[in-house]
Amino acid sequence: MNTKHILLVEDNPYDIFLTKRAFTKAKIVNPIQVVKDGEKAIAYLARGEPYRDQAEKRRIER
Repeated sequence: MNTKHILLVEDNPYDIFLTKRAFTKAKIVNPIQVVKDGEKAIAYLARGEPYRDQAEKRRIER
């Protein structure tokens, strides 16, 4: 089975906590990558620095 990774773009730590808590309560067990802003989200999706090493561990569906 191909695990889908979730990208959460959020800069508020409390909102990150609430989102992760909601996922846990909903029994969503997919890995979550949190980035703080849009630039970091684009770097993650483009497999740029500092996320290049993680690119081998995940596959982005386009």
